[in-house]
Amino acid sequence: MHVHKNYGQRSIFESINQQGIGTFNANGRMLTINQTINSSNDFEEATDFNRESATSVAFTLGYKSPVWKHFTFYLSYSQAATFQETSSDTDILENGTYGVLNTGGFKYHLKGLGFKEGTITLGRFLLDTEFMTDNQLRQKKQSYEGVFLNIPTLEHWSFKLGYLSKFSSWKSTTTNFKSIEAAYGIEGEEGATELYNGSQFFTEIRYLEPEKMDLILYYIQTTHKLHITGFSYLKHIFSIIDAQTHFAFKAKGIFQWGTHKKSLITSIGGLQAGVLLKRNSLIFETGIFTITGNQNKDENKIRAPFGPKLIISNPLLGTDSDYKEGNDSYYIESSYRFSNTKLYALYLHTNSYQSNHNEIDLVVNQAFNKHINSSIKIGYLDQSGFNLIDNIGLEINLLYEF
Repeated sequence: MHVHKNYGQRSIFESINQQGIGTFNANGRMLTINQTINSSNDFEEATDFNRESATSVAFTLGYKSPVWKHFTFYLSYSQAATFQETSSDTDILENGTYGVLNTGGFKYHLKGLGFKEGTITLGRFLLDTEFMTDNQLRQKKQSYEGVFLNIPTLEHWSFKLGYLSKFSSWKSTTTNFKSIEAAYGIEGEEGATELYNGSQFFTEIRYLEPEKMDLILYYIQTTHKLHITGFSYLKHIFSIIDAQTHFAFKAKGIFQWGTHKKSLITSIGGLQAGVLLKRNSLIFETGIFTITGNQNKDENKIRAPFGPKLIISNPLLGTDSDYKEGNDSYYIESSYRFSNTKLYALYLHTNSYQSNHNEIDLVVNQAFNKHINSSIKIGYLDQSGFNLIDNIGLEINLLYEF
């Protein structure tokens, strides 16, 4: 989450940035994560606790050149170091020591072709779409290699079109850029997890009428013929009490089909329906997300490796419904912003044929001034099934922008 900052302090790069040679920015981040796992599901009688923790720091330096003949050059480099880590085999604790050129490339501004706005990007870049986000959950943002066309405003329409060849995960132990197909591998399936080099084509179209409706359609195809399509629809229904209080209907859908190597990826889909109440800076949402399909409930799932905006928008324990066939998830999500503080809360219940999950997440994000921003996340996960597990997680994140 990001809190808007309206302070007047000057950046240490401001005098340099005023020289016309480009824009520099930098930040340092300290991240502490603690997690306790109780495999007996009974804290009063449990004797087998697994406590995991990690503390790391990271520095990111970025640069963007002035526009020259409609071109802009940009890059960002991230360096992270681990102070302390125990039991680093879980996703939540992946905070390795690394250095990586996370973004770098060129942008061509479409004003040179007569468009009001828009860019063509070539190189390494960040994405924030319905199915592929920057996923900035740890020390660096998830980035991609390829070509990306973005036209943000064309009357009520906007368009995104891209060809991706590699990606670098948000997980800090993944510093090398992997093939896109590697992200879609399934352990135990023919071809296993690391697939041959591949790529991904995607497109996203959005139609927006502020305070009325917001419709997003997207389509993805990987080189091994996996197809994913989906939509997001938010419809303003009416105002209640006064003009600042809105009631809306929200729906999402995702559908997957295709082949993986010589084996068939069975068709599967997910549908979400919910209602949303918004009053000024308070947002309250509740609904259901159900996974369709009738093939193999143990293996068949929606493949979504890049943090799509389906159920949880701000996970702590790295969990969701797993998007497996036959799962039904019920959620209540709320956020509230006042002054320079933002509060976020989530309750998620998932039914599956193997187990039931209950997750509670609480997040407090506080901006102290223009340069210092902090967040505290507390999460609890109860997983009842063949393996009875309770998880309690705490994350403290301190960000300083130079």
